[in-house]
Amino acid sequence: MKLLKITPLLCLIAAGCAPSIEDTDTNGGDTGDGIDNVQNKGGTTTTSINATSYEEWVYMDFESGEIVDVSSPKTDNSWDISFQRFNAKLNGGVSGDGGVLVAVVEGEDFDALTTAPSETYVSDRADEDDDGVPEYAMGGWYDYDSETHVLTPADLFYVIRTVEGAYVKFQHEAYYDDAGTSGHMKFTWGFIEAPGGTIDTGDDSVDTGEPGGDTGDDTTDPGVDCASGTSKVTTTDDGDGYISVLNSASSSEWTCMSLVTGQQVQKDLDIAWQQWSVYIPSTAKGAVLEGEDYDALTTAPSSGWSTDNDSLFSDWYDYDYATHVLTPQDEVYVLMDTRGDYWKLQITSYYDENDTVHRPTFRWAAIAAP
Repeated sequence: MKLLKITPLLCLIAAGCAPSIEDTDTNGGDTGDGIDNVQNKGGTTTTSINATSYEEWVYMDFESGEIVDVSSPKTDNSWDISFQRFNAKLNGGVSGDGGVLVAVVEGEDFDALTTAPSETYVSDRADEDDDGVPEYAMGGWYDYDSETHVLTPADLFYVIRTVEGAYVKFQHEAYYDDAGTSGHMKFTWGFIEAPGGTIDTGDDSVDTGEPGGDTGDDTTDPGVDCASGTSKVTTTDDGDGYISVLNSASSSEWTCMSLVTGQQVQKDLDIAWQQWSVYIPSTAKGAVLEGEDYDALTTAPSSGWSTDNDSLFSDWYDYDYATHVLTPQDEVYVLMDTRGDYWKLQITSYYDENDTVHRPTFRWAAIAAP
């Protein structure tokens, strides 16, 4: 499989400005409901979206196959891809915190592709050519005829990793409706199997987790890049212990937490999350207690401990390929941190109270030594 490197969109006319790809009617259009889905044989869907507005973006979620209302696109994880005229942005990188990534595929049969590639995935980047527009990762989806001012889809297609961690193959079909009006995005897409192991993001590998492979990670202590700030961890007292909700949406940084303070930290971490992957320091140890009553557990076990921290949380959830929902398994974890203190922990959800994904929620408390 040959994959293209994604490069910034070059100006296509001599004057150095953006390409003229407008209709003679420059008033734009109303997005309205603006979506039409046609189910194809083979499990793919052909979608047409009214993206004719020059001011409004149209946001779409692949799991529902519908347009979603988004007021804060940077932090809202209900969308995967968005369109405005010929621009397409993803909920990742500079465009959003959803961790969406994309790979460009060339020289492959779109219909025959059933498993996502592991080669280079990227996200939207900040403006690099001073044209006031971010470097959209899907900015090279079209070929432009400077004489006719017509856009036609380039001979390539994409594989997109969604906010939920599923993989979608995506191919542009047209930019014009039957009347020749521009801004009508038409594309075919469908869910495919995830790659096994890790995916290449250019600089670092990102664990694919399940679907598609091992959920453990190969990150060593020095390699954990903890996100800055204190806002990604929220901890509340539930009387017998604590409940913490983490924002783990980033695919490049870990949300690191201290069990001593219940707060986000940049060092001296006890547990860290990156999307669905969980990490604890190599100097700590843990155990999984299947069938244990979390509330009744007051003392750490005297046996069953493991220092294989890469695999401790490797199967903490069940994944439904039909609904793309992660459900925690009924397990209790015990940890001995690097200070020698003991903790019990039970993961209760991968979603917050608003069903926002990448919000691992768990209850935890200190327990006595064995």
